[in-house]
Amino acid sequence: MAAADAVNLVFDNKPRVAGETVQGEVHLNFRLLELNEFEEVNVKLRGVVSTQSAGWHKNVDLVCDTLSVWKRGDPEKTPETHVINVPLSFSLRENLLPSGQYGSSHGKSGCTGNVDYYVEVISLPDIDVFPVQSPIPFILTVLTTSKPSQQEDSSKEQAVFPVPPADPRKGIELKLLRRVAVNAGVKKQFSAGDLTVYLGGLGPEAQDDTAQIDPVERTWVPTTENPKYAGFWRQEAKFRSTFTLDCAPSFEFRTIKAYYTMHIKVNFPGVGNDVEFQFPADLVSNRPLPPQEVPPPYHISSDGIQDPLGTRTGAIPVTSDGAVEDVTDM
Repeated sequence: MAAADAVNLVFDNKPRVAGETVQGEVHLNFRLLELNEFEEVNVKLRGVVSTQSAGWHKNVDLVCDTLSVWKRGDPEKTPETHVINVPLSFSLRENLLPSGQYGSSHGKSGCTGNVDYYVEVISLPDIDVFPVQSPIPFILTVLTTSKPSQQEDSSKEQAVFPVPPADPRKGIELKLLRRVAVNAGVKKQFSAGDLTVYLGGLGPEAQDDTAQIDPVERTWVPTTENPKYAGFWRQEAKFRSTFTLDCAPSFEFRTIKAYYTMHIKVNFPGVGNDVEFQFPADLVSNRPLPPQEVPPPYHISSDGIQDPLGTRTGAIPVTSDGAVEDVTDM
């Protein structure tokens, strides 16, 4: 069974009022969580304002609340059966904006605004670190389900909304973003992103064509919950590729810190239907240390004192994989 079957979000997506409480459940299949090596499962309540005018776009978060549902090794979440239902609850703030679409997109001077709220499940795989300078294979699965309908309303060959992307260079994107924090003694400054790398041949900005896609699979899933509707269509697309991180490892010092995040974006037809999420990526060097000479060479300085490698000054450049280059000014 697919990894997506390990987690199922259940809640009533009826219209809500600001100040109301949103309740639901997350159904966890522990056998599939272990089989697919998931590390943790979180549920997020997101609220976003998206604006567009004269070719410019801007997104602003209204709310971003996160609930931790499960972590590997949690003794309180180890059931006697392989499936457990975890309740969830989010309280909507009383000053939230009303959701909807506003403005007009007609003509070059059109402007639009969208206010959207949604609940999403984020399942993080069991990956502690990403080694630099090493090929990393991956599979990215996009799974969609249609609205309830009768099977005769559409054939198996006909695409049903929402349709997964079918081209690795269009509709899907994987990128690595680096942020830097600098403390110069007066005020700590943050870089919004001094390095952006598009990975795995996914997206129009990618520099290679390594990504491959399996044919989109469409499966009819019957349901008996409502006699008026017979079921829904499940569509799945799998992207297979490899990427190599050609950049410096993550690090933290008193005056400077460099850290990374992975960003995945999937585009769907319509306004406000794109799905985007991110997770932290800890980059490490896997390059072995060079063998050290034993005993180390000694040199005689001008004052007669033996000094290992002599008295030397100069910069010590660090390569992208964390190895130290020996550069000396004599």
